[in-house]
Amino acid sequence: MKRVMCVYLPSWPLQRLGHESPALRQQAVVVVDSYEARGAKVVLASRLAVRAGARPGMPLAEAQALVPGLAVHEHDPEADREALLLLAKAA
Repeated sequence: MKRVMCVYLPSWPLQRLGHESPALRQQAVVVVDSYEARGAKVVLASRLAVRAGARPGMPLAEAQALVPGLAVHEHDPEADREALLLLAKAA
């Protein structure tokens, strides 16, 4: 009998980064898309970054002005996909 499981991971890129670099879990982190027509935009923000004022959708320069020491990581859909495949195999 086949089984199906649905998993909702809206912050998967941040979770993957935190797993790969545990020190990031204690920092304000944003994932950005640098290929936006009007410059880099924040795609995801960690809880610490949100508490400091960073929000998804805002320009990266604005987020960096609001949050000193902000850790910025480029969105990497392929790395996210590979990590999800590993998670699926483990499950």
